[in-house]
Amino acid sequence: MNWDHPLLTAAISFLGGVLTAGVLFALLRASRCGRTLRRKIDAILAQGQATRIEEDEQRFRNLADRAPVLLIVTDSLGAPVFFNQTWAEFTGRPLASLSGRGWLELVHPDDLPACEGRQKAATARRRLFRHEFRLRHVSGGYRWMMAVFMPRWHGENFVGYIGSFADITAHRQLEQALRRQVEYEKMLAAISAKFVSVSPSALDDAVRSALGEIGRFTGADRAYIYLSTEDGREARLAYYWNIENLRPLNGEKPAIALIGESWLIREMKATGRLNIPNLDAVPAGEEREMLAAAGVRSLVAVPLASGDRMLGILGLHSVSQAKAWREEDIMLPKLVGEVILGAILRCQAQTALAVSEAENKAILASVPDILYHVRDDGTILDIKPSGRQAGLPAPAPVGSSIGRLLPAHLAKPAMDAIGQVLAVGRVQRFEYYLKTDNATAYYEARVTKAGARDVLVIVRDITERRRSEACDLLLLDIAVMVLEERPLEDILTFACEQIKAIFDVSLLWVGRKEPGGSVRLFAAGEEATECIRDGGVRWDDSPAGHGPTGTAIRTGKFQLAGIDDPRVRQWRARLAKHGAVSGASFPLKVSGLILGALTLFTADQGFWTKRTIVHLTNFAEQIALAIHATTSRQRLKLLTTGLESAVNAVIITDRTGSIQWVNPAFLGLTGLAAADVQGKNVRGIFAVPDAKTFYLDLWQHILAGRAWQGEITSRSKDGASYTAEMSVTPVRDESGELANFLTILHDVTRRRQAEQEMLEAREAVVRAERLSSLGIMAAGIAHEINQPLNSLKVTADGMLYWHNQGKTPALAKIMENIGKISKQADRIDNIIKHMRFFVRSSQRGEPEACDINTAVEEALSLIGSQLAAHAIAVRTRLAADLPTVAANNTQLEEVIINLLVNAMQSLDTVDKPDKLITIVTGWRKDEVFLEIGDNGPGIGNNIKGKVFEPFFTTKPAGEGMGLGLSIVHSIVASYGGQITIKGARRNRGAVFRITFPAGAGEGKGEEQA
Repeated sequence: MNWDHPLLTAAISFLGGVLTAGVLFALLRASRCGRTLRRKIDAILAQGQATRIEEDEQRFRNLADRAPVLLIVTDSLGAPVFFNQTWAEFTGRPLASLSGRGWLELVHPDDLPACEGRQKAATARRRLFRHEFRLRHVSGGYRWMMAVFMPRWHGENFVGYIGSFADITAHRQLEQALRRQVEYEKMLAAISAKFVSVSPSALDDAVRSALGEIGRFTGADRAYIYLSTEDGREARLAYYWNIENLRPLNGEKPAIALIGESWLIREMKATGRLNIPNLDAVPAGEEREMLAAAGVRSLVAVPLASGDRMLGILGLHSVSQAKAWREEDIMLPKLVGEVILGAILRCQAQTALAVSEAENKAILASVPDILYHVRDDGTILDIKPSGRQAGLPAPAPVGSSIGRLLPAHLAKPAMDAIGQVLAVGRVQRFEYYLKTDNATAYYEARVTKAGARDVLVIVRDITERRRSEACDLLLLDIAVMVLEERPLEDILTFACEQIKAIFDVSLLWVGRKEPGGSVRLFAAGEEATECIRDGGVRWDDSPAGHGPTGTAIRTGKFQLAGIDDPRVRQWRARLAKHGAVSGASFPLKVSGLILGALTLFTADQGFWTKRTIVHLTNFAEQIALAIHATTSRQRLKLLTTGLESAVNAVIITDRTGSIQWVNPAFLGLTGLAAADVQGKNVRGIFAVPDAKTFYLDLWQHILAGRAWQGEITSRSKDGASYTAEMSVTPVRDESGELANFLTILHDVTRRRQAEQEMLEAREAVVRAERLSSLGIMAAGIAHEINQPLNSLKVTADGMLYWHNQGKTPALAKIMENIGKISKQADRIDNIIKHMRFFVRSSQRGEPEACDINTAVEEALSLIGSQLAAHAIAVRTRLAADLPTVAANNTQLEEVIINLLVNAMQSLDTVDKPDKLITIVTGWRKDEVFLEIGDNGPGIGNNIKGKVFEPFFTTKPAGEGMGLGLSIVHSIVASYGGQITIKGARRNRGAVFRITFPAGAGEGKGEEQA
């Protein structure tokens, strides 16, 4: 028997079930008498050796095929030499179908490197090895396998492996499910712990973090929470999370109606959840369209409820694919949503409580009064201060006597009031004042009974009230002085003295803005006069203009500065001498006009309260009005004098048109006397054509409160005709009603005559420029006419030839030739008509729908040959389906020809082999554009703004009049278009871009001679 047969050795090594052979083999290897026993056995078995080998091999194959695992036998190089039937059924691959990589080609690509590595390492050491990997199933999917490879030996020689593969997919799935369940429970515990004590300030970050965790765990692309409004009618997006590179949800649907016909909300309320594996589960309509627009493929959502009230929605979206949501995917947002909702409600309650406490504290703190709880003997039992403790000349600690703290002149009235309240129970009220080093404060005290032997003393600071009353009176006094037309210097001096007294300051002055940067100062008192004398106060940007007064005038803004502020360095020593610690300047403004500044300095550290600044601002405004009113009166006198001496004619009428005043220039223009026009209606003064229509239009315009401007032609008293530009301006009274009309006439008779002469001269020049362009097109026109002439001559010569030969062509052939002659004659006629129309087109035509592409082609037909003669290539890129524009076809061609001629002449100045003109058309939105460019010398930025001016040219003298681009600009503008220059740089070429509104709308053409 051949003991070393590979299949027999494999069977004995792997199948422990072949017990007899296994035991026998073990005995032979173990027995000390192995050699003798083996010889005997070999002798016994030698007779049927061949038969036994075949039987053993077949027995091994039968056992292997019945094995419940996949079996494989490989050679020493790892190549498979045997698969059992279970393997073949599992993989669907017979042994012969495998490539050189053997069974490894069925391993999942992600697991293949590890499999190959373990096999190579084990083979190198001839050891058993185990490995888990995915193997391709006959269905095309992959199953997890546990493989054990045992080495095979032939004597002392390694001959390969026997491998067994067990399907562990179910085991793997169970492990994954258990692992996921552990992660699920850990995540729930972590989220719950996070929200147990979350603060309101950390709530938003915690909610967004939780949404990210459940989104990633469930494989969702987006997670979100909508919270209900107070009325419960809708829910608004409050929080959301999404994977990277996904459009945020906040722009999709910021609010969801909770009441109404929403199928999604009804379904969620009815079932307590919303499970949409794909959008087909949603009824067709607005909601499905909204989800599709947001890219949603499937979704799950749960209500956030407290009792029977729905307070929000927590949902998950799958955008990348339609997803079949598992039960745990639905339960997770439900459980987390309950935790989050509880935290939100708790934080809302905490926030509301904190706000309520803050409001109560603010209300109590905002009470401006000071409360003293005082016993009948004057002992202070308790105090509720208000900001700074005030109302007493010194701090009043609890337990001290109020009678001892007050000055002698106040102590007795205070104690009498306390005794009176305790005796009769009636509230007692008295006022008093306290002086400090820098100011005087006024107080009102109310004493009310609190108990049998104690009272409440409520002290209110009324200093501001007293000051406000004094301020109001002073504002009124200044206004009265202005109405009485007192001198400005008297008004300002009075105002400064009174403001100084009211606010108890020693340094105060008014600076009036003067021309040249200087400031005229009106001081109050000797101290202020001494402080600012020779102070060099200015309002310009000089060093002396950077103090508070100059800065307020220059900037028009309130200025506040301390004594150490660099802006007061120049005056610091004089200010410190008077004890000043801070100061401010208030600009004197009227209707945006800066007239000066009100400036004061104080020794009181707490002087600049909001109310004080308001009072001083009001004084600044009143002083500004006084300055403005005084100067306005002076200006009115100047205006009256100026109108009387004005060159233009001026008329003032009432709202009915009756003349109230005219100046001498009007009398000179019309030849009338003042007595001829005073009180008469303006309608009878001007003899204008179609007077009825003219005055009807004029009065409708000005009675609507709008200024009217126009030009009239009339005759003076001696019959001479004159032309005047007239403007009529409505003038309103203080109530805003129309009161008068101011009419100004400017005599333009001589100017109109000169303009007419210039227009005639310009038309002559334009005509010459047009004829110049015609000369350039001559070669192209000759070429266009020569082609049909040659065709016509060839046809006629052919007919003559056959006639001279005595042959008569068929009548049909004769008629065909006559048709050709007629067609070519029509072509010549069309060319001549087109040129004649181009040359004679001097009047603007009614705008019509024009195709720019057609205009380009027509222009090239006229000038294309000339461009070719100048060795210039033309490249066009004309957009298809180009919208029409409202213009005139001939004038469009003239624009294009002028630009092409301009480009040709520009290219003639350079020496280059690749001269090129490009023509591009296109449109975007409501605009059609045409671009004509060249690769010539270009246009420098220094002349870019001049090229469209009439008579501007860069050509040598005598080679052009500089009207071509001016004509182009006029035509384009007349049809509502624009022309610009792109790439205006030297040696880079130039591109002219023309744009028109798309569509055949309204427009007007440009008159051309």
